[in-house]
Amino acid sequence: MRFDAVVLPVGDGALINGVARWMKEHTPGTRIVGVNAAGVPSMRESLRAGRPVTAERGVTFADGIAVRTPLEASVRRACELVDEIVLVTDEAIAAAMELAARTLGVVLEPAGAAGLAAIAGGAATDRQAHRLFGPPFPRGLRLLQPPAP
Repeated sequence: MRFDAVVLPVGDGALINGVARWMKEHTPGTRIVGVNAAGVPSMRESLRAGRPVTAERGVTFADGIAVRTPLEASVRRACELVDEIVLVTDEAIAAAMELAARTLGVVLEPAGAAGLAAIAGGAATDRQAHRLFGPPFPRGLRLLQPPAP
C-alpha cells in the first residue's frame, strides 16, 4: 500500500522520526508532515534553523506536543526525514476533537487530534480532506466530513 502523505503530531520528534525512517525506506515517495501546536512551534522553527530552537511562547492545551526545546539528535534526524512541519491552533485542535467524536465515535486527547486538525483544516494537504479511508472502509468507519457551512 502506498500513502501520499503521513501526518503526525510532533513534540520531541521521537514518533515522527521513527515513522518517517520506516516510511522513507519502504515507501520513499510518501511525504512526511509534522504538526506543531501554533503556541509552541519549536520543531518547525528548529527544522528551519537546522538546530534546536526554543519556542518563545509555550501556550497550548495540547500538552503532549508542547515541547519548548527539541533535542539536538531529534532535530538532526527530522531535518533528514521530515518534509514539512505545519502549525495548527488550539481552536483547530478542539474542532478536530469534536469532529472525531461526532464522526468516528472516538474521543481524542488534544495532541492526538493535532494531525487530524491539520488534515481537516487543509494545512497538511493541497485541499481539505473529506475522506481519510476508503473504499472499502474498515468495519464501522464512516466518512469523515467537515461540518456543513
